[in-house]
Amino acid sequence: MLIRRPPDIPSSEITPESRYLNRRAFIKTAAGAAAVLGLRLAADTVMSLTDVDAVYQDWGTPRQRPLRTLTLEQAEALLAEGGLGAGSMRPKVEAAVGFVSGGGWRAVIAHLGDGAAALRGETGTTIRRELA
Repeated sequence: MLIRRPPDIPSSEITPESRYLNRRAFIKTAAGAAAVLGLRLAADTVMSLTDVDAVYQDWGTPRQRPLRTLTLEQAEALLAEGGLGAGSMRPKVEAAVGFVSGGGWRAVIAHLGDGAAALRGETGTTIRRELA
């Protein structure tokens, strides 16, 4: 959300405040929809692209660390213990867990510009049943 409106950005491209404040609900819905669609299409991989390079445990604390690979069981434990807080990454991990537990092979969460590298396992977070 822009605090000030620069003159070179048309008002049609500025997110209305009400929509911005409902961002978490949108993220949860979008991530869940992608997981369900992936399962319905029998996809082996679903990817969620975001503005962060990976899922982080203890985000925003001195103990934060990126989680590059997680088994389904590790991701479920992370959700249960509250290591993700209530931020926008939690719905992505919940959707990834739903996809993998529903029969998908892997779910990848990565930065928007790193999709191809994340599919190769070079960046991002990959959640799958078993680590190879």
